[in-house]
Amino acid sequence: DGRCFIYCQSVEQTQSPVFTLRFHDINFLRDDVSLRSGNQINLRFDVACAQESTRPFRLMWSYAQHLAQQLHAQVVDDRGDALSQSILTTIENQLRIIYVRLHERGLVAGSPTALRLFSE
Repeated sequence: DGRCFIYCQSVEQTQSPVFTLRFHDINFLRDDVSLRSGNQINLRFDVACAQESTRPFRLMWSYAQHLAQQLHAQVVDDRGDALSQSILTTIENQLRIIYVRLHERGLVAGSPTALRLFSE
């Protein structure tokens, strides 16, 4: 369906999702797979399901940069605006607050409880 999941090994020795790549407008069922199509790859992660220790946003960002470089593309936000390093730092700071709040409520991100509660 155009989705690719990136997993990591958890402390409990289980695979947990870190982030998802989604190819919205690429037809994987076409006969000639050598034809290029599609102009957008979305990367996203669910904070409650991604363990903080894996630094999911930083990992996702490094994948995005690598893909952009290989595809001669640009990393942008949902509005199509280019992402700068200062914006990335701001996002990481906001994510730290969310992880702390989850922990304060007894929900450790990536834990079996959080995965049951928040996963799709």
